[in-house]
Amino acid sequence: MSNNRIDVVNDRINNLRRIVQASDVEKEQIKNDISILKNGLEKVESFQQRAITAESKVAVLQQINSSLSQQINDLTSQNAQLINDLATFRNPEYLNTQNKSFKKQIISTQAQLSMNNQESYVHSNEIKQLQNIIVEMQNKHQQDLEMRDNLISKLRANANISHPSLNENSQITQISSSVIQEPDNLFDKQNAHNNQQQLIKYQNENLLLEKQLTHIKHEFAEYKKKSKKHNEKSKNNGKKLEKELDETRKKFHILKKKYVQNKEDFISLQTSYHSVVMKSESLNSELQKLKNRKSKNEELIKFSNEKQILHDKINKAEETIAQERDNAHQMKMRAEKAEAELTQLRYILKIMANNEKNMQKIDEDNENIIEQMGKLGFKLDRYHDYPNKLIPPPKRKPTTSPARRLPPKKHEQPKLQSFRRQFSSPYFE
Repeated sequence: MSNNRIDVVNDRINNLRRIVQASDVEKEQIKNDISILKNGLEKVESFQQRAITAESKVAVLQQINSSLSQQINDLTSQNAQLINDLATFRNPEYLNTQNKSFKKQIISTQAQLSMNNQESYVHSNEIKQLQNIIVEMQNKHQQDLEMRDNLISKLRANANISHPSLNENSQITQISSSVIQEPDNLFDKQNAHNNQQQLIKYQNENLLLEKQLTHIKHEFAEYKKKSKKHNEKSKNNGKKLEKELDETRKKFHILKKKYVQNKEDFISLQTSYHSVVMKSESLNSELQKLKNRKSKNEELIKFSNEKQILHDKINKAEETIAQERDNAHQMKMRAEKAEAELTQLRYILKIMANNEKNMQKIDEDNENIIEQMGKLGFKLDRYHDYPNKLIPPPKRKPTTSPARRLPPKKHEQPKLQSFRRQFSSPYFE
């Protein structure tokens, strides 16, 4: 019975070894699959980069094509505008209207300049009149001062006749007091009163004249400032008008140059068109002659060959364009496939993650199995040692050597050499 149990245990151990070996093989396969998937991911990334570069190139080509189409459209619009300008410049009515408008502008500027000159002349006349008025007022003031001096001298003379012993400094005050106190000695009362009134009037008039002079001077200064500002404005306006005239003249000259250039271009185009028409007519006549003459079939063959070559070139160009379009379409398809492969690889990576989790569980199960196998080996060692315990050991001769091996005691642990020999494989180390 013990031997049957040992065989069963050995079979279980062998099965467990096979399971462990199979799990190791699966691990290696999974590692290989992971490496293959990594390489596939790298390839997919390279394909994606190529697809991105191809898309960028396609976008650049599309931008170039769009820019070229825009340039062509701009050139066509410019040509149409130039043709319209040529048509407008050729119209004598348009030229007459432009000349009339320029003449009107010149006349208006000249009229403004003349008006400014007239205004400046009027201002100068007004300034001269004011200067004359100021001179007249100054003369009147001087005359009034002379009259005052004469009156003062007369009063002094009368005062000297009546009081010769007075000083010159106190003469005027004494005269005025004597005139007020004793008018019968100097003058009559009426003459004294009249002289005093005249003095007061002259003084008041002098004050009024001085005020008028200051007011006139102030107005004259303001008028001078205004006239200066007006002259500056008129000068600036004249300069602006001159600049506008120069700009209009420059524009007119530029338009003239454009008109001449457009004329020359139109003439050159006409000549080239006529030359092309003449060449086409000559070629048509030659073709008709060649068709009529059978002896000159070789030349017709040459012309036909040239036509075929041209047609072949056109077909090749169309084929290249179609190939480029197909290549772009293929690149797009490859990019889509690469995206699909990426999704698949991501799904596979998720599966691999789940497999890794399962492998961790399998490793844990293997560890548990190994622990169980260790326990079973311990039990097997006990089964192996059990029949040896039943057989009595042989008797030995007594020895006198001090170091003698004693038999193992019951409380000691059993030997595990047999278990180590059985499980000496690298899987159980």
